[in-house]
Parts: sequence; structure tokens; C-alpha cells
Amino acid sequence: MLKKMYGLLERAEGERESGNFKEALPLYKKAVRLNGSFQAFSGLAGCLRLTGDFKGAIAAYKTALKRSICDEDQKADAFMGLGMASRGLSEYADAGSYFSKAARSYRAAGDWAGFAYYCWCQGGLRRITGNLLGSKELFRLSAKYYGLLKDESGKAYALAGLGGILRMLGDFRQSFNCYERAASIFKKQGDRFGFAYCNCGMGSASRMLFKPAKSEAFYKIALLNYRGIKDEVNIAFVLWGYANTLLLSGRLTEAKRRHRESSGLFLKHKDKRGMIYALLQEGEMDRETGNILKGARCFRAAGIRAKALGLKFEALHAQTGLFFCGKAKSPYKQYAKLGSKWHRVLKRNTAVILDFP
Repeated sequence: MLKKMYGLLERAEGERESGNFKEALPLYKKAVRLNGSFQAFSGLAGCLRLTGDFKGAIAAYKTALKRSICDEDQKADAFMGLGMASRGLSEYADAGSYFSKAARSYRAAGDWAGFAYYCWCQGGLRRITGNLLGSKELFRLSAKYYGLLKDESGKAYALAGLGGILRMLGDFRQSFNCYERAASIFKKQGDRFGFAYCNCGMGSASRMLFKPAKSEAFYKIALLNYRGIKDEVNIAFVLWGYANTLLLSGRLTEAKRRHRESSGLFLKHKDKRGMIYALLQEGEMDRETGNILKGARCFRAAGIRAKALGLKFEALHAQTGLFFCGKAKSPYKQYAKLGSKWHRVLKRNTAVILDFP
């Protein structure tokens, strides 16, 4: 029975590494039924998380944690999974707590590859909650550890994370370069998820460099690869970014269609952060078409929701939208306080499209 279970896990891991999450899921479930080991439950949990079933993932990770007994590495991996699934549910305080527990276990085990992964995850969480400079340092630390370990895949994910935070900080050219380096690694390794992620990032960076044609091309590549692995959670964000590029290009009808598609997916997966993005984009489209009052209502609703979740950057962008509608004070000083150069971008061009990673 053990031999059969490990065979199933090996096949499941192969499918998962190829980005075939839907094919991997039934294999993990069979392995769990055969033998409820840590490896089986942890693998199932990871696959559930990657397919957007965050509640199911949390339940499986908690079971995996019970199976870890005294293995610090296994405990740390389960805590990291719990943190990432909690982040998916917008439960950011819980996510941070789980990540901190994982870091302690990784240090206790002397697992520096695990610690590099912790830096990457915690960096992403700090980015979401508005600690931009802290996020930047953690992504750089993650890239450093992965580099020392000669882990090209890990280094690529760290570079992609760094690309995201540099975009938020307003360093658009550096952001593009990080994504481009990471995309090259992912392409060589056949990692469709990582490759799609980087193309989405390059699409956003290109738009912010006012290169809409390039932006659109990158988004199309991202969509092709995310659809190939049936990742609707991230497809929603690509469609959202794509809509912004179409809006910047003056193609309002197409932008609205992409907006509806992304909003539908955010709603389907109950993505609280995504629904804030949808409100911000709707407000921007209303503002662009002269419906200032309706746009202001969208921005105000987005700001309230963002503050309730502790999303400082999104709340600030909601204020920016209200400022453009003539309903709020200038947001420039607040961008500077977060360490972001966005205030400089807005000062150069107050008609710049409301956008963020």
C-alpha cells in the first residue's frame, strides 16, 4: 500500500510541477485515502490552494500538521501553506502569524531553502499590507539565499516578487527587468505558472512605461499559459490588468468586456481583494467617461473595503481616484510616506490611469 501511495504522489507531483493542477488533484486524493501521511495531506493541501480552494487547503494543512509529529521541516512547510491559504482568504493577520511560526521552525531545522521561501511569502504579504520597503528587502533576501543555494527556480520567484514591489514603488524599468530575467528562467524550466506570472508583470510594467501594444502582447501570453493550467484565480488579475491597458489605449468597449470577465471571476472565487480591484477599475472607467459621481461612489466603496482588510496601498489608490473626481485631498504625501515614487508619477501627469499591481 505504501508503495502504491508513493507512486501516486510521484505522479501527482509531476503533474503539479508541470502546472496541471486539475490532473494532480485526484491523484493526491487517492494517496490520502490509501495512507493519510504528512506527504499526502500536504500535497493535497498545496494543490487545493493552487486551484483556489483555500478553505479546503487550510483543513488539509491542519491535518498535515498533526501528522508532522516532531519534524521541524514538515511543521514549517505546513505553517507556510496555512499562511498562503489564509492570505488567499484575505485573512492577513493569520497569514503573518503562520509565516512567523514557519520561520522559527526553518531556523531550528537549519533549512535555509525553507527560510528563503519564508522571505518570499512574507515579502508578498508585506507588499499587500502596505509595508513596501520591508517587502523589497525580504524579496532581495530571498533572491540572495536562493542564489547561494543555486536554486534557479526559487531565485526566479524571488525576482518576480521583487519586480512586483518595484512596480508599486514606481521603478517601472527595474520592475520590467526583474520580470524579464525571471521569465527567461521559467521558460527554460517549463514552469508555465511562473512564466505566466512574469508575463502578467511585464504587461503591467509595459503599460506604466506607456507601451500599450507591448503590454497587450504580454497579457495575451499570460492568459494563454494560465488557461493552459486552468488557473482562474490568476486569470482574473490578468484580465483586470488587460482591461486597464485597453482603457489606456482608448478602447473602452473592449476594456468593459475584460472588466466584466475579471469581476465575474473575482466574485466566483470570493476574492475580497480582487473585488476591491474591480471597484477601483469601475470607478476609473466611470471617471474616464465623465460619470464623476458614480465613479466617486465606486472609489469610496473600494476605500472602505480596503481599509477594513488593512490594504494600505489599495486604500491610497481609492483616495487617488476620489482626488481625481474632486472629492478628496491630494494623496501625494501619503505615497511618499510608503516609500513609493507614485506621487512623483502623478505629479508629472495627473491624467495618468489609476493603476497598481
